[in-house]
Parts: sequence; structure tokens; C-alpha cells
Amino acid sequence: MNGSVTKSLAEYVSGATFEQLPKEAVEKTKELMLDDIGCAFGGYTTRGGKILIDFAKEVGGKKEATIIGEGMRVSCILSAGVNAQLAGVLDFNENWKVGHVGSAIAETGISVGERLGSRGSDIINAIVVGYETSTRIAEGVWSRKRMASKFRPNSWQVFGPAVTAAKLLNLSKEKIAQTIGIAGGIAPTINVRRAIERPSHMIKTGDFWWCWSGITAAFLAWKGFTGIVDWLDGENGYWTMVSDGCNWDAMTRGLGVNYHIANQIHFKPWSTCRHMHGGLELTLNIVREENLKPEEIDEILFRSYSLVCSPPFDDPTPVETWDAVFSVPWSLAVAIYGYQPGPDWFTEDRLRDPKILDLAKKVTLQSLEEADKSFQEKGLEDALAEVTIKAKGRTFTKRQIGLKGSPQRPLREEEFIGKFRNLVSRVVKEKRAEQLLETIRHFDEVDHVRTLSKLLGKGSK
Repeated sequence: MNGSVTKSLAEYVSGATFEQLPKEAVEKTKELMLDDIGCAFGGYTTRGGKILIDFAKEVGGKKEATIIGEGMRVSCILSAGVNAQLAGVLDFNENWKVGHVGSAIAETGISVGERLGSRGSDIINAIVVGYETSTRIAEGVWSRKRMASKFRPNSWQVFGPAVTAAKLLNLSKEKIAQTIGIAGGIAPTINVRRAIERPSHMIKTGDFWWCWSGITAAFLAWKGFTGIVDWLDGENGYWTMVSDGCNWDAMTRGLGVNYHIANQIHFKPWSTCRHMHGGLELTLNIVREENLKPEEIDEILFRSYSLVCSPPFDDPTPVETWDAVFSVPWSLAVAIYGYQPGPDWFTEDRLRDPKILDLAKKVTLQSLEEADKSFQEKGLEDALAEVTIKAKGRTFTKRQIGLKGSPQRPLREEEFIGKFRNLVSRVVKEKRAEQLLETIRHFDEVDHVRTLSKLLGKGSK
């Protein structure tokens, strides 16, 4: 390691300007905001969403920033956390590699920006630096195979909201380094491996706590509180808490030149864990092309890498939403029956529907050695899936590499916008939804974030 990685990141964040951003990064950031706000509206309609809203009402605080869906204003730290957690309720939000990074960063940008009265371009720039910083720290501390098989901590996600808030506060590079040190020192550790166990819980990702800790760190540094200014560096650095090795070069490689937010972000077409999307797409393609009816299907064999073919992904009888998003059999069944991804998948009636449960029991999962090899080497980029369906006395098989909604196979414009409209229209009228859509599309031209935040409530439906 040459020099301080923490210092280099702080210098990048301090010096980054909106004018330096390539068009692709700006446009993709607006897409992230659009997708995340849509997912938060969808999450707002669920039982988990109602719990989050009730919690926000209990805590309250200064009226600084808007809760999506509800429209009430609370402290920016509470608003960011609740909105980010709402966006993840349906497991429909953005993906980066094998994690969700964007929700905590985007919602921090919007909420802290509302507290400060920021321009749209400043918020976009702050979201970009948060995304670029946190994903590079993640690449640097990524667990090796031995540790990752048991423990995949995502506490590095605290650095995105921390840096985003620090940028909006216009902190000096010295105080940005302090922010990184404070954030790392209080980062909550969410073990992703445990998040998918049964009985499952509502915390798949800790977006609320990453927002809370990250924004706290930035505001403390702003007020003069100090942290360790080389938190990421050296043999006793942050990596020792979360990994069994560190690649410091990865933490700064391509900063300000190669934008992860522009070329690595995934947007989901289905409200399930991303790992099953390849097989889900294949299943729907076979059903459509062969004009199969659900009751005509005798067997479905889903083959992919071991992670998604192991418990709890093989559970055909989920009890709650957070079980269902990790159930391959149930997700395939509800998709075959034609329900629209999002809240419609997770109603009480849907989870108890005997037709869906019967079809789910016909699904078998089996790992593929070549899929394991591909996933270990390249992750989701080359995710391999194969599906075989037996129906009407015939056998149909399809195989593919890669995922719909990835940078290599992006969603079509009508699919992406259709997803947003479907989620938002459950809470607001069509006119308000279209105003929200157009505001985000032109967010870089917005002089004050209130142009956006005043549209985030449900209004009169």
C-alpha cells in the first residue's frame, strides 16, 4: 500500500464536481433515484412498510425531510433511514454485484439535501461520490472464499451515506476523512448469510442503520467531532473487522474515471432475490413460447449455482414476504400465474393460494458445477441458469448466461418506467406520479430539492 487510502478517497470526494461527471453517470443516478423512490412507494403499501411508518411517527423529530408515501416531515436522519428501508421491503431495488448499495445512498442524498435546501445537481453529485466510494471499499475488503462461506458482513455500506452527507455538507477533505473514521467506528454489522435463514426477519439489508450511522458521522464531523483519519489503512485497518484480506489498490482504482454507478448497476425486473432471476426469466420464456397453462405443468427443474439451489431458496411454502423473496419454487409459481411483480406477489391471499402452493411443490432445485465456477469467478455478470419444464407429455429446456436488468442486458425503457408507474400508482394519482417521473428525469436542472420532495407524499388519492 502506497500512501493513505482514506486520504485519497477524502480528496476525491472533496474535489468531485457535478460538471466533471460524464452524462452516463448523471443519467444512471437519476434512474437509481427513480427506481428507488418507486420501490419505496411499493414498500409503503406492505405490512413491513406500515411498521416503519408507525416507528417514524413515534420518533418524529425536527421537520426536515419527507417520508415517502406518508408525506410527513421528520428529521433528515430518520427520513433517509425509513425511506431506504421502505425501498428494500419488496426486494425489488437496485443491485450492485451481490448486494444492494443504492437505496441508503440515494435516500441520504434526497433527505439530507432537503434538510439543506440543495440543488438537484448537488444531490446527484453527492450520490455518485457515495456510490463510487462505498463500492470500492467493498471491493477492497471482499471476503475470501473461506470466510465468505460463513460470514458476509456488509458494514462497508455505511460509507456511502456518510460520504454522500459529507459532500452535501461541503466538508473539507480533512473532515471527510474524519467522517470516514467515525462511520467506520460505529458501522453496524449485518451478516447477510443470517438474513436469509428461517424463520426469516425483516432485515435483509440494514439500510436504515447505514443511513443513521453514516449521516450521524458526517454531521458529527461537521460539528468538529473527530475520528481516526486513516481508518481504512494499514495492518490494523477497517478490513480486519470484516474480512480475511485487503486489496487497497481496489479502493481507489479508477476513481473519477471509471464510474461504477454508470456501468455496474442492476435494476430488477422481478421482486425476488437477484440470484434466481436467470431461472425465473427462462421459466417465463418457456411458458410464453409454448403457451403453457399453470395446470398443465407437471415438473420444473431449476438448475444454477449452489447458493441459490440450497436452503432456504428451496422452500416452497413461504410464510411472510421476507420468506417469499428467497423462495425459488414460490417465485416461479406466482410468476407463472401472471401476477405483476411487486406488492401483488405478497398479499395474504397470494401467500396462501393453494394453486400457487401446489405449483411451487412441483419445482426441484439442482446445482450445476459449471454455474458454481462461473459465479465464483465473475459473480452475477456471468450467472448461469438452466430450466427444464415437463408439460403436456413433452420436455422443454432453456439455458442462459447473464441477467435481465444488468448493464449487459438493461431493461427496456417501457419496462423500467412501467415498473415505476406500477409501484407509485398504488399510492398517488396518475397526475402526481407523472409529475414525479418528469421531476426526476430532469433533476439535474432542479434549483431546489423541494420540487421533488413535495411530490413524495400520497396527497389525496
